[in-house]
Amino acid sequence: MRKVACVACLDESHSIHTRTFLQAIELFQELVADDTIELSLYDDRADAVQAARIAQTIVADQPDCVVGHFLSDAAHAAAPFYAEAGIPLLLPAATRSDLTQFATTYRVCDSETDYVRWLSAQMSALGWHPRQLICDDTLHARGLSAQLREQWPLDPDLGNCQVVIGRYDHCVQVVRDALASGQALLPTLMTDDAASVQLCRDLVALPLALHQHQLLVAALRAQPVGQLAEQIRVRYEQQYAEQPGTYFWETVAALQLASGAELPHTRPVATVLGCIRFNRQRELALGQFALWQCEADGFIERLVEPGLRPPPEGPADVADLAPEFRNVLSARRLMLRQRNDEPQDYGRAASARWAASFSGELAAGVQRRRVGAQVTEFRPAQTTHKPALFYLHGGGMVYYDVGVFAPFLSHMASSLNCRVVAFDYDKLPEHTAQDSIDALMARIHQQLNHCSQPPRLAGDSVGGLLALFAASERFAQRFSELILLYPVLALNQQYPSYQRFGQKLLLDAQQMRWFLSLWRSFFGQHGFDPLQLTDAQCRSLPPIRLFSAGCDVLSDEADVFVSRLQSPDRVLTHHRFASLAHDFCLYQGKLLCVQQALTQIFTELN
Repeated sequence: MRKVACVACLDESHSIHTRTFLQAIELFQELVADDTIELSLYDDRADAVQAARIAQTIVADQPDCVVGHFLSDAAHAAAPFYAEAGIPLLLPAATRSDLTQFATTYRVCDSETDYVRWLSAQMSALGWHPRQLICDDTLHARGLSAQLREQWPLDPDLGNCQVVIGRYDHCVQVVRDALASGQALLPTLMTDDAASVQLCRDLVALPLALHQHQLLVAALRAQPVGQLAEQIRVRYEQQYAEQPGTYFWETVAALQLASGAELPHTRPVATVLGCIRFNRQRELALGQFALWQCEADGFIERLVEPGLRPPPEGPADVADLAPEFRNVLSARRLMLRQRNDEPQDYGRAASARWAASFSGELAAGVQRRRVGAQVTEFRPAQTTHKPALFYLHGGGMVYYDVGVFAPFLSHMASSLNCRVVAFDYDKLPEHTAQDSIDALMARIHQQLNHCSQPPRLAGDSVGGLLALFAASERFAQRFSELILLYPVLALNQQYPSYQRFGQKLLLDAQQMRWFLSLWRSFFGQHGFDPLQLTDAQCRSLPPIRLFSAGCDVLSDEADVFVSRLQSPDRVLTHHRFASLAHDFCLYQGKLLCVQQALTQIFTELN
């Protein structure tokens, strides 16, 4: 019998990570452990004094291995006792760099040193410079603060963010205190102890409108691999109805290692984190980190990927924007500031009026008529036997309707010489994403039954996302082609274009984050992520034509989508209009640069 001592804070009211630790043990016992493994629980209360006491108790019980001590302070106090007794200690969460100085301590996560190096590079790429560091009194916070100051110097005068270091409760309290004092909340980075799925819920409850603020969490993110990891993940979601929390996979891997006869120094050992082997310093150096943006419905990953443009200094980059677009931006901001709509209107009437002032007239000879509930057909005077084109419009599922897009859609019908069937949908947040999208899919299904040949499916912005969902999930192989105009493609990531084009353009980052919070969970519940399509979803897709805007918060995700989906056996073309902004199709009536772009798009589609 191999005895493993499992030790951490066991009081859920005291540590946000207790639940994750206990869940890892529970599923390990259910799905991995056999009769030769005996696990025993001990409580260190996430406290250094108690950790030293409980370590002596554990040593007296003579286990073969110890797993736990999530808090670095607790691990630092307990590790000398295990070293003296010759008992291996496996750390799934404690990151303090000097912990592996103790001869029997092994780290199954990344250390502060590697974490700080990664974090400094990420923040520099995003243009974040710290004005202040706010730490609690833990050893982990003091050590991490010292390393951060070396790699990422403070600038009290010109710094544009604050860094909050320490326990979970401390991180939440800093935000609570700022709100209570009436201070403007600086863009805020919280370090790894704040990385809990509970954080977004606790911040919303303060209350804090997360889409109006920049709150990032720099987390350690394990990347599970293999059949066993998938089995555990599925069981976890069945049992707890959520994704595994921070340090879950590291704890499972530590339990796997502790159950073996020896720790992997010379040969790799298979775990849920892959085949791993400790180096001479008893570190794994996994390099598995993530930057999370706090949103009302959970975390979104903030990415800086190789090959994507780093953001310049400043809130927005309009140097590449077509001069015609630059000329209308100031007028648009003034008009929207002066709107007198009722609060529950969310500015819809003002946005529609603005679009109408630039969208132009209906194309000559195109008949517009209602052909069903929330379904409008645009039919040119002389039609051929070309397949119809179904269209799903943008607006975040909050703004616009087919009427706003009517001039653009009529010109599309005229230029392509085919019927264009455009679909409206119930607006959010008055309706739920589930109800609105289900009703939309039902209308698409009804119209498909009237088609003698597979139609093409097109959509712009969120309409592009809905079109991709329809083609890959609901109506596999029912469309002949998929046409995406500046589509939403990243549901769980934010790329550098959010920083570069996030303010003062036609779609700002704050507004986009609000839109995402309204319907992101719907797609997650249906297992749909455009940047992580399954093989089955990819096989369902028809040929794709993607047209993106260069000056758009969504521009980078178009590049990532193409790079991940492109293959020799898939027809996928991508054309970027570098000097155009989001929603450019609504400006065809007045802007020559848009008219030229649409002429090029219609020519390619003919």
